[in-house]
Parts: sequence; structure tokens; C-alpha cells
Amino acid sequence: MGRVIAKIVYTLAGLLLAVSLVGLRRASDDIARSSLELPGGVPAVVWEPAAPLPFGQVPDFDPPAPVVVLCHGFAGNTAMTSALARRIAKAGYAVIAIDFRGHGENRNPLGPTADGIGLRQDIDAALLYARTQPRFDGQRVALAGHSMGAFAVLAHAQRDPGIAAVVAISGGRDVAGPFAPPNALFIWAAGDPEGMRKRGAELAAKLAGKEQLVEDRTYGELEHGTGVRISEVSGTDHITILYSAEAARRIVD
Repeated sequence: MGRVIAKIVYTLAGLLLAVSLVGLRRASDDIARSSLELPGGVPAVVWEPAAPLPFGQVPDFDPPAPVVVLCHGFAGNTAMTSALARRIAKAGYAVIAIDFRGHGENRNPLGPTADGIGLRQDIDAALLYARTQPRFDGQRVALAGHSMGAFAVLAHAQRDPGIAAVVAISGGRDVAGPFAPPNALFIWAAGDPEGMRKRGAELAAKLAGKEQLVEDRTYGELEHGTGVRISEVSGTDHITILYSAEAARRIVD
């Protein structure tokens, strides 16, 4: 399955990167966006629910804004998640999109395999930033990831009890850690490989304690962090789901 996804990504990455860079430039005109390097050499783009400000200035939110840490997939980067990041930010969230090691501007090596420990360290850098900025609500931080990023955020949420919600986009491997991923949305493209769609549904059902789940219905109790939901986005594939307004709407909802 991993080889299939990697082939899809490599085939489309060049074209989609060019498209997303154009969208990134246009997005800068109507929403605050800044680039920075987090501890450990992790590049990040921070999108905030405010109008653009002069260079060096940051918005001030009262109350502090909830945060989404957004993680790309294999062979991706922050440019490929820019359309989704912008839509989430315009809905009222701060978004910290990172480049994983071995991707984009991150010069740290990924290694021969997608090492979960290394990805966890990159996410930790974003979480540290989210939890130490006065304008952000460090008690309301969600993790969202696509493909390899979905695997990474699910794994991380099972080891960090301070996460408020998790969004796994077209990916995920297991839910067997010491903590259950809280308020989890498993969302995938109708054009994703059948095995990937099936695996997402199985993981969600396991987390909800059910044999199977009905799409777009919430199981569990959101106020207690036990919410689980699955959703399939028609008219999209493994890559274009990142650019889908409908997918963004469901994630925000």
C-alpha cells in the first residue's frame, strides 16, 4: 500500500506544488501568515484567523485562539497543505503547518524508513510553540495529518494526553497506545485505495468500540473526548482531498 501511495504522490507532487504555491501567495492577501523555524530545525508556516499585519507583528486574540497542528504526507510539505491550512484558519483557528524531516525546508534526515520517533519530535516542536504563545489556547490543540502525517498524528495522540482532537486524513495505522486518540475524525477520499479506506473505517470502529460505523455520524461523547466519526469525500483522490473545500468544511465541523 505504501508503494502505491508513494507513486501517486511523486506523480502529482510537482504539479500540485506549483498550484499550491500560487494559492499560498494569494492567501497572504487576506489572512495572517508567517514563516519561522521551530526548535530542532523544524520549518513551520503559521496561519492565524486575522488580517495580515506588517512584518514582525503577530495578531492578539482575546480569548486565545484554538490551534491545529497540520502535518503533510510522504513527499509533501507545507505548500501542499496551504489550501487546507488557510480554510481552517479562516474558520477561526490558528494553524501551525510543519515540514517533516527530510521534506520541504527541513534539513534533518528522515532516515531509511518513516521513523515514528523522528516525526514525533517534529510534532513536539510545533506543540511546544502552540502551548507557549499567549495568543494561542494551549488547552485546545488538535492534530491533523494527511497520509504519513495521519499515521504520525494518531501515534502522537496516543502518547500525549494534552491533545484535544485528532484528524486522520487518508491514512492511519493502529490505535493501541496508552491513550485513546480523543475526538477523532477519520476522513478519506472516495478515490483513495480500497485498502486505505477500509483501514480507516476499521480503526474508527475499533476506537468507538463498534463493529462498524455509519459515515458522518458522531459516536461517543465529544464533551468527554470520546467522539469518533468517519467521512468519505466524493470527487477527490489521495492528493486532491487536500484542496477540497468540502473536506475542509467537514474537518472544521
